[in-house]
Amino acid sequence: MCACVGGRTVNNKCHYGFCFSQGELFVTSRNYPNDHVAVLNASSGSLRTHWGKRGSGDCEFNVPWCICASADERTVFVADYGNSAIKQFTRQGEHVRTINTDKRPVGVCVHKGLLYSSHWQSNEIRVHDAADGSKVSTIKLSAVNENISRLTFLCIVNEQIIFADSDAHTISIWSLQGELIRQLGGASTAAKEDGKFNCVFGVASDGHFIYACDRYNDRVQILSLQGEFIGKFDVKEPRSICVTDDKIFVGCDDDIRVFCKQLQR
Repeated sequence: MCACVGGRTVNNKCHYGFCFSQGELFVTSRNYPNDHVAVLNASSGSLRTHWGKRGSGDCEFNVPWCICASADERTVFVADYGNSAIKQFTRQGEHVRTINTDKRPVGVCVHKGLLYSSHWQSNEIRVHDAADGSKVSTIKLSAVNENISRLTFLCIVNEQIIFADSDAHTISIWSLQGELIRQLGGASTAAKEDGKFNCVFGVASDGHFIYACDRYNDRVQILSLQGEFIGKFDVKEPRSICVTDDKIFVGCDDDIRVFCKQLQR
């Protein structure tokens, strides 16, 4: 059980990605022509700053997806889907660099100095040096296992990559070398079975549990890293999720819901 302790609205719709850093919540929002990043106080929900609009310039976006912080938390990386780029900014919104890709990035995550990204309709992970943006490698997941469909959000925990696969209704867990460790979930029926999904979208982990947005079943499910069902709570069409020590932030189409983490079990 998890109780809602407040809603946060960021002046428009479609909250696609979250990043918690130093008491602030960085949020990507897409709603033409106001594609932007907003920075909120994670406790009060008050807006500190925001930047961006629809376009292709350094501080512009064309459907921003996920966002993550650098290791030193001085900058953030934004997956700029429509511009086929990953853009890096300071916490104040100053443009640092653009990493151009030949595919449309959706998920981004920094781990041990490397920037990992997933790409729409491409079953591979791109790896860049987070310090200078240079390409390090490509991990081709489809060459390892064909039973994956459309990878979207990702996170890295315990040296493992956790993906949401929205079309296959699964969560897949991979090694950093691209070896499939396990797949969780599968398509649910009208009975909405626990541990099954109807479009699993956002995914997050605190190193102990996996928190998954079961979008069209109107709920967030909590699983162990081995796939055991732990719990669930109701949220209308959850899209994205971020977990801290004591809170769970869930992005919906119109607002952000904040839940007490300790009440989930």
